[in-house]
Amino acid sequence: MKKAIAMLVLLAAATWAHAQFTFELEGQVAYIDDGDTFILHPGNQRVRLAEIDAPETDHGTGKSGQPYGPSSRAALTAMMPIGSDVKAQCYERDVHGRAVCRVSFQNIDISLEMARLGHAHAYKEYVRDPRIIGAADYAKAKQLGLWSYGNAVYPQTWRRNCWAQGSLPLYCSTGDPATAAPVMVAQSTSPQPQKSSTQQVQAREVLNGLSKYLALSFELLKTVQLP
Repeated sequence: MKKAIAMLVLLAAATWAHAQFTFELEGQVAYIDDGDTFILHPGNQRVRLAEIDAPETDHGTGKSGQPYGPSSRAALTAMMPIGSDVKAQCYERDVHGRAVCRVSFQNIDISLEMARLGHAHAYKEYVRDPRIIGAADYAKAKQLGLWSYGNAVYPQTWRRNCWAQGSLPLYCSTGDPATAAPVMVAQSTSPQPQKSSTQQVQAREVLNGLSKYLALSFELLKTVQLP
């Protein structure tokens, strides 16, 4: 059993490593737009946190933001405050010109922690690291963050349905019922040995995320037409 778990963990690590970063950025957090996008100085570079999708804010456009959108933004601001020196390992630039990156600050993987604490969804269409799916499933099971109240609409669904022309679905609300709840923030970890229980939880998250990741990959392979 232990050998099987070790092999699955190694496979998860290999799957993650297969998606290589193509460039790096370093600088100071200048502005946080929402729970997955911020501006990095110098250069006013827009950075999109990879592999997660946070509830939408109104972005100053007058469009209705999602419930929990302001709380997600507040959580990211608390996790890496304005002026923080951060490092970003980036995969690519998206269609909006944003650098799509995994960002670290004080030994915290920001994408992973935002998903684990329930401040963002796993962006399943773009997940490269199966731990992201495991972390998001953990938050959902524990009803953390955006999962602490019902009707947690995925941001891509909100963008498609609630920002479109015409009548709006009933779940398109401007309220944020989570604003009164305390925001959970990750704590910087010192290099101390982890307890066995923590290791077991992390292993379960990896295995759970890997199984879902492989299942999604298998479904995609079935759609491929071979010559």
